[in-house]
Amino acid sequence: MIMLIGLLLIIGFVAGEERKNLETKDVDSFCFVNGQVYHHGTEFKSGCTTYYCHGGQPVLRTIGCSMNGQCHDEGSRWRDQNGCFEYTCSRSGSNAWRIKPIPLCRGNNGECHDINSRWTDDCVTFQCTGGHNSASASTVAVLCRDMHGKCHQPGSVFPYVMRGVPYRHCVCQRMGENIKYQCQY
Repeated sequence: MIMLIGLLLIIGFVAGEERKNLETKDVDSFCFVNGQVYHHGTEFKSGCTTYYCHGGQPVLRTIGCSMNGQCHDEGSRWRDQNGCFEYTCSRSGSNAWRIKPIPLCRGNNGECHDINSRWTDDCVTFQCTGGHNSASASTVAVLCRDMHGKCHQPGSVFPYVMRGVPYRHCVCQRMGENIKYQCQY
């Protein structure tokens, strides 16, 4: 009988030690989201939203908007060069997100310009103006171009090529959006 009690004590001790070495996981330490199981501390995505699993609950880490299969973080801005639009990702409700398009101006070479920006193309300076739904470029200054491509103020003297003939002393004057050149040898 004493031997039987001693054997039971030894078996109980060994079983207790094995239980200590086993890693047990509570059901609460897993997150179940959209049919997927995530371990505690694991980061995962659902659409453009990033979560991490904490104590069996998905906790929001980052959120964003999806456009053309790409995720963009809240507050981020990106451009669509083909359509000359800049987009922003913003919250429009507790769980609703919206992508707001901001129109840009297109230059003569196809490049896009921000609202209130200025740029010069072929001695003509433009400014982009616009509002919520539209943008347009207006002419701010028109200068004269010499035979080397350098820009000059109307009325100044510079070299110019007219009808294939180079002239050393030319002046120009602005006539609306156009420039008129007058040259002499």
